[in-house]
Amino acid sequence: MIPHWPIIRAMAWRQIATRYTGSGFGVAWEALHPLLLIGVYYMVFAQGLKLTGPDGGSYLLYFICGMTPWMMMSQLLTQAPSSIRHQGSLVRKTPFPIATLPFIHLLAGGVSHLLMLGLVILMLALLDAPLSLSSLQLLYYFAALCALLIGLFWLISALSLFFRDLEQIVPVLVNIVFWLTPVVWPANLAPEALRGALAYNPAFYIVEGYRNALLYERGFWNEPQAALRFWLITLLLMAVGYWIFKRLQPHFADVI
Repeated sequence: MIPHWPIIRAMAWRQIATRYTGSGFGVAWEALHPLLLIGVYYMVFAQGLKLTGPDGGSYLLYFICGMTPWMMMSQLLTQAPSSIRHQGSLVRKTPFPIATLPFIHLLAGGVSHLLMLGLVILMLALLDAPLSLSSLQLLYYFAALCALLIGLFWLISALSLFFRDLEQIVPVLVNIVFWLTPVVWPANLAPEALRGALAYNPAFYIVEGYRNALLYERGFWNEPQAALRFWLITLLLMAVGYWIFKRLQPHFADVI
């Protein structure tokens, strides 16, 4: 059993309740927001720039399958810089297991992710692209997404307490990575000089993985080098992130 699971679960549910009942538009906005984003990008890139999927297929399907994991990624990474500061009373007054913060945010963000996946599955069905057994790979890619986010969350949340400018810098960096990752543009349009670098972008592995699982029925086991590269980078980020987090943790209460 995961240590401190009751605390993780309780705080995650509190975040979920705040998000969905904090205003009169809670659940409706969680569904409407991604649809508005999809609509804007579709009008610009599919209707305006006439882009299609890399195989000449539907740009809309290509885009929404890649946007689904990215939305969860960007949401958690932009929450990370202020996450410890927002739990200041717990850090100062109680023996709160602060290292569990990534898991709390993952559980809360997972609800939005499931809602988004439900919308994607509905759109796939409406556009005659139903799910196949290959879609079960989403479990693997979701686990990969969570592992990457945990490592980055530890790293960013700890460092941001001592470098407050990270609260403004991280959203900018997330936006830059968004445009460097083939989320809204097909990977085959990348310049030759950029294609080699894309292989070392863990976000690219996950975004393409969701597409492979939902659209192209390509198994992750068919690309062992890409999987090995992703997990080496991710496990390194987790190890470094956790080490820095634990080294700085005794000083959290002093700087909050």
